[in-house]
Amino acid sequence: MKMFFIIYSADIDRQILITLKQAGCKNYTKLDNIVGVGTSGAKLGTAIGPGTNKLILMLVEDAQVKDLSIRLENLKKSFLKKQGLKVIIVPVEQTI
Repeated sequence: MKMFFIIYSADIDRQILITLKQAGCKNYTKLDNIVGVGTSGAKLGTAIGPGTNKLILMLVEDAQVKDLSIRLENLKKSFLKKQGLKVIIVPVEQTI
């Protein structure tokens, strides 16, 4: 099992949720109004760094990891202009 941390621009929320649905992912936790600075620039919710990010935390079974990773990578490549999308995948030792 792996934990996916999907950090993305609030502007692409719909596309992310569609991608998760297409991959058969039903369970996740989503945090809104996340601010920070990354490779796609500042998302601070201010005039200096307009916009915010969202964060999805999701446990993914090993059998689904590759498919979901490919779908998210293809989504990132599909944008005509650079959109903030970062996926971090870490192993899960145990859930309680």
